[in-house]
Amino acid sequence: MNAALDGTITHALLEHCIKGNLVDPMTLIGQTFTYEHEHDPHATLSPSKRHRWAVCVGSIREERRIPEAVETKTKVDYTVDQDRAERVKVAIDYIRTQIHGYGKAFNVIAEQRVDPAPLVGRDDLYGTVDCQLWYGDTYEIIDYKDGMSEVKVEGNHQLEQYAVGVLAKGDILPAFDKVRLTIIQPKMALKGQPPIASVTVPRAEVETWAAKLAAEAAATDDLNAPLTPGESQCGYCRAKGTCPALAGKVMEELGVMFQPVNAIVPAPEIAHQLGNREPTLLTPDQMRQVLEAAPLVRDFLAGVEAEAQRRMEAGQTVPGFKLVRGRGSNSWALPEAEIAEKLRGMKVPEGSIFSASLVSPAQAKKLQWTNRKGEVQKLTDRQVKTLETEYITHASGKLTVVPESDNREAVIFDAADLFATVAPSLPVFAAPASDLAIPAWLS
Repeated sequence: MNAALDGTITHALLEHCIKGNLVDPMTLIGQTFTYEHEHDPHATLSPSKRHRWAVCVGSIREERRIPEAVETKTKVDYTVDQDRAERVKVAIDYIRTQIHGYGKAFNVIAEQRVDPAPLVGRDDLYGTVDCQLWYGDTYEIIDYKDGMSEVKVEGNHQLEQYAVGVLAKGDILPAFDKVRLTIIQPKMALKGQPPIASVTVPRAEVETWAAKLAAEAAATDDLNAPLTPGESQCGYCRAKGTCPALAGKVMEELGVMFQPVNAIVPAPEIAHQLGNREPTLLTPDQMRQVLEAAPLVRDFLAGVEAEAQRRMEAGQTVPGFKLVRGRGSNSWALPEAEIAEKLRGMKVPEGSIFSASLVSPAQAKKLQWTNRKGEVQKLTDRQVKTLETEYITHASGKLTVVPESDNREAVIFDAADLFATVAPSLPVFAAPASDLAIPAWLS
């Protein structure tokens, strides 16, 4: 299952739980549901894409040139597993806490479209809010995120656009003075971060966002709207494989150039230009520049590969490249129970039909079973502690170079310690720095 569909199913389970009077998702483990959804056209300036089009206003123009995959309907059966139920439970427990904390009349709305149109004068900005709460003088807008990449609540473009859409409801709104914006992202707990983040602003501040939203939207209408490449805005842009601004930015960062059209003096092939770069000769500052450019480079390469495939699937050619099929995969054409019966008919022993494997450490700590009395049981805290201290070994994660802004603890190596016991058998002479041969592209 791809990440997008996996996230969609989690949202579907959350919606089911909210509309089921905040049912505990843990009670649904093992049950199978059918998710079926008719796809409506996405708003051109949707809230979920505002982090891109508000920064790179020309991206809307560029995306119009790239056909969008058409999805008319999604239908999938899914069985609720413990991990998914636990993630959704984080959201359900939060909503319950808000209700109990207020203790009076409380409105909960799940999966409702909001549209800023009455306040901004255009109809291409609508979106669907995961959950809305109203209690006392506060209106809360909740956005559930099922991914691992942290989403900040402060200055969140998507939530701000939702808030303007909520205000646009006008007279049907209850009276409130404050708007609370909340991101629920359960997987942040795996990184040691809080899974829930909120910010509260006065209603008057949200009213000022309408003018800002209208101005940003109007900027995308300009036929000469500028392109502003960047890691955040380019990541999911359909036009990144054909974007001239992104291509230029990547080439500039890497210090290479395309072959100019009708050039009198030809430039070396890009592969040759890059092949002559020696990473070990980079200065720390040059290395920083390349590392900072890496996300954009990856986005650009992924975009070019996708665009090349799109063109070849449309019958066009890319010199030196072709489309091929991977090895593919095999799957049973009948339900598992029927296949098992067929294999039994072939005299295959029962023990050979089904394979069993030991649960993982993470699965073991979450095990639940029903005893003879019909009671649900799980390991005690003491038993889990025994597993962790006596039966489980932890391997350190792979070292990765990340920006200093990353909140994980840095791993420090002391070069002096590495060489403290090494005694060279021969004198080592260092050449003067001025004698080192520095490639022209680094000078």
